[in-house]
Amino acid sequence: PLVVIPERPSRCPLPSPTLPMTTTPVALRAPSLLDRMIASALLLITREYPGVRHQQRLNQRSSTPSLPAPPVMPLETIELLGERIRIARQSRTGAPAVLLLCPLPQSILAFAPIWTALAERFDMVAVDLPGFGGSSGGVDWMTFEAQGRFLAALIADLGLNKPHIVAPDVGMAAAVAGGGPH
Repeated sequence: PLVVIPERPSRCPLPSPTLPMTTTPVALRAPSLLDRMIASALLLITREYPGVRHQQRLNQRSSTPSLPAPPVMPLETIELLGERIRIARQSRTGAPAVLLLCPLPQSILAFAPIWTALAERFDMVAVDLPGFGGSSGGVDWMTFEAQGRFLAALIADLGLNKPHIVAPDVGMAAAVAGGGPH
């Protein structure tokens, strides 16, 4: 069953070490028609998509994933800075920390095929930034500075020590704006 946490108004406060962070296990749900429509609309405006589809047709590849089932990622929802944030975390004591930030138009689930291999060597955390993937968040979060402040608060609250940040697409700007000393 999907755990639902009540919606809170979107706001973008500065990081505070006194704000609580709670963890709630979350199960994946099947994509709804609206989810599929939004994904299709985003693909239509993605510049690379026509070229990718062309190559898929030339190589006789389907647009459906080739994995029989996605690898298991330990997904959970935390509350941070007034937002519900979807993360995946798999700790490996003493290993270097790797923080994966969501790509657009996807979510941290894009990392599922490589998660297990990385988790064997690294202390892994993946996060859907506010307003992306499975995380709540509104227009107040849609600046690089706001995402950067969020990222700095997340790193501090999770106790990550100088994580290696993998930040494709929208995550890159957040990493540049907020990953400074990390």
